[in-house]
Amino acid sequence: MSLEGQIVAIADEIAQVSHDLDDAVEADYTVQPILLDVITIFLNDEKNTEIYNVLKDKKFISLNDKKHTNPKVKCQLERPPIYIKLDHFHEFISWSIGYLILISCQKIRKEMEEYAKGKKSSDIFPLTKALASEEGTLKSDALFTFLKYLQKTYIINNVRINRENGKADFLLNSIIEAYLNKSKQLPDSVLIRYTSVCRNNFLQNKLKELGQRDGDTGKNIRYVFDKKNPETELELTRMIREDHDFLRILWDYLASMTDQYAQNEYKMLYLSDPAYRTSI
Repeated sequence: MSLEGQIVAIADEIAQVSHDLDDAVEADYTVQPILLDVITIFLNDEKNTEIYNVLKDKKFISLNDKKHTNPKVKCQLERPPIYIKLDHFHEFISWSIGYLILISCQKIRKEMEEYAKGKKSSDIFPLTKALASEEGTLKSDALFTFLKYLQKTYIINNVRINRENGKADFLLNSIIEAYLNKSKQLPDSVLIRYTSVCRNNFLQNKLKELGQRDGDTGKNIRYVFDKKNPETELELTRMIREDHDFLRILWDYLASMTDQYAQNEYKMLYLSDPAYRTSI
């Protein structure tokens, strides 16, 4: 991957892991108190003294003058514990993003300097080493590792996330099943695109016959189906759904869908939708 591509990938990872936590607290997930408790334990652990010293004076942090006695903290601390104010959690996330960007820039710069040392400019590119990968840049960072742990354990497993994912799985599986069982349900634009790349001899001959008889209508493969001949119709359906070119075009079409588009498509395939007439 190019250096630019690696940096984009790591920036995306920082944004995702940070904003997933921010969204969970903002949306008041049931896991919210767990997140705050686990974060408090992390910030007050003596292994994270450097982070503690940076954060203790921030406005989004509150201090407790009493000795920290939380049994989950690995060692007894003589310093006052720090807590994130719930209504300032977004500021903690913003600070975390800035911290991870700074750490990443420092490590990437060091990697680039070491990689380029003693090399001519013509020998540097194309890159033969990952200089800005997540593995080499952030995997050993305590805060990033901790945020990833929170995301994997408390966000991805949350009931609201899983219900939304379950709905998305059901929706897409239903749409795919409909298209594969009856490809004529696909829009003309998708079937015309498939027609242009179709290499199946039987289908090509059918298209040729149709084109010779009716002209430009032969550019759309939907018109080779014959409902009066069920056996032929089933055979055509089988040929199309087993064609790798068709599957590639179908997956591209699915990948292009927004959430709202997919929901509307499901309605048009399985439900009576008054918006159907204006959406085709």
